[in-house]
Amino acid sequence: MAVQFLGLIVLALIVVLGLILILFGLPGTIIIAVAPLFYDLVTWSLDISIATVAALVGIALLGELFDVVASGIAVKQSGTSSIGVLGAVLGGVIGGAVGLPIPIIGSIAGIFFGAFLGAFAFELIHYHDVEKAWRAGKAAFVGRLVSTFVKLALAAVMVVMLIIALWW
Repeated sequence: MAVQFLGLIVLALIVVLGLILILFGLPGTIIIAVAPLFYDLVTWSLDISIATVAALVGIALLGELFDVVASGIAVKQSGTSSIGVLGAVLGGVIGGAVGLPIPIIGSIAGIFFGAFLGAFAFELIHYHDVEKAWRAGKAAFVGRLVSTFVKLALAAVMVVMLIIALWW
């Protein structure tokens, strides 16, 4: 019983880490998908089946694919160039780093606004067109926002699957 409790603690910590990583634009769904392997290792059991783990990995990969595709589509539909896409990516990374002094909230906000500012700045420098740069920035922001919410929704489905796998 104590071993299962320890396994649940490890599982919960890994899942929480995965959820936090999603907020930072990182592949947290992958972390959640491998969490059951650690549970099974700690408890030395196969309480969570290979089929469940495979389904979790499939959902995680779907989430990561959606992350890339949704952001790319949002930015491309606004007429953003590859330079603007690069600016959005770099801006998101830099924004997340700049936001570090304000724990969690600062980095998360920095990722979204950094993507906006990066796309805006790169497009403005490239085309000298404020309207086009503004569209690119908005698209980068919205793409990142939608992608994050979809990945969080998929993560919630994954957590429900883990709960069902453990208690039924």
